[in-house]
Amino acid sequence: MVLRLRGGGLKHIHEEQGICDPAIYPIFFPFGTPGWSKDNSNPITCLEHYKYLLYERKGSKNHTFHGGKLSQQYWAHMGAKIDQLRLNTYKTNTAQKKYRKYYVQGLEKAKREGKDISKIGYPTVLPSSYVGGPRYMNQRMHDAIAFCRRYKGAHFFITMTIDPKSDEIVCHLAKNDSNGANRADIVRRVFELKKQRLLWLLFDKEIFGKTVGHTWSVEYQKRGLPHIHIIVILDKTAEPKTIKGYDEFIRAEIPNKNADKDLYDLVTKLMIHKNCQRNTERPRVQKNGSCSKHFPKPFNKKTTKNSDGYALHRRLSPQVCL
Repeated sequence: MVLRLRGGGLKHIHEEQGICDPAIYPIFFPFGTPGWSKDNSNPITCLEHYKYLLYERKGSKNHTFHGGKLSQQYWAHMGAKIDQLRLNTYKTNTAQKKYRKYYVQGLEKAKREGKDISKIGYPTVLPSSYVGGPRYMNQRMHDAIAFCRRYKGAHFFITMTIDPKSDEIVCHLAKNDSNGANRADIVRRVFELKKQRLLWLLFDKEIFGKTVGHTWSVEYQKRGLPHIHIIVILDKTAEPKTIKGYDEFIRAEIPNKNADKDLYDLVTKLMIHKNCQRNTERPRVQKNGSCSKHFPKPFNKKTTKNSDGYALHRRLSPQVCL
């Protein structure tokens, strides 16, 4: 952070100083309460400090929960600060001596190519233990591809999202706040509970049958809402071998309202692709005058496969379903 002094000149304030938070976000800290600072007498890490601040407690006034989009910016900023401090740790000479294994090979290659090696600096190498780094992502990708190759493909690709307007989230919001996306802490906790429940159903209770392999990835949308992608590989004794077997697990049609009203309400509320021509809020879903997601899908009397090997699931018209 850089401050312009009243008497002229600029002053640089490091992010490890506690004055940064009230200086950048005075509306959240009206009394100038300092944030986390790196001090020898402070045994609390930056991550522990903001994890404590992120938990709402009765009787305490935490203004960071009531700032709307500014709250989202604040917590994203604090997350970037925590990540930067972690990167600074990896950047030290002590840490780099462990990870800089290919530096000599790079010098030899540069020398063979006729480059001036006197101007080559020291590269900063991130280990595979750094979550989100190039080596971490590359290692996870190879792990996923390896087990898919080992078991010859996957049987199910499952995606679970979170609804910011669900009852579990709305009941914890303030009276004047109806947007669950502004409370990333509540959304993330509810999502984590639902994720653990789904994984328990898939791999402990084995609702689809015995599994021999699985992997998943948690991603975040632009507005901060999380979702999870899960790949499931079933045992040969449990894998569906016929079209009827797949129809027992996958349904691509509107449920019967009289048979299962709760499921009908969820599908019609959350899983119906709006008409692109009427959806003025998201004109980018249109492509060449038609829906870029190829909706509406044609009705199918039975599940088949197209020329690319993808399944065209049974999709009966609502009149037939009813």
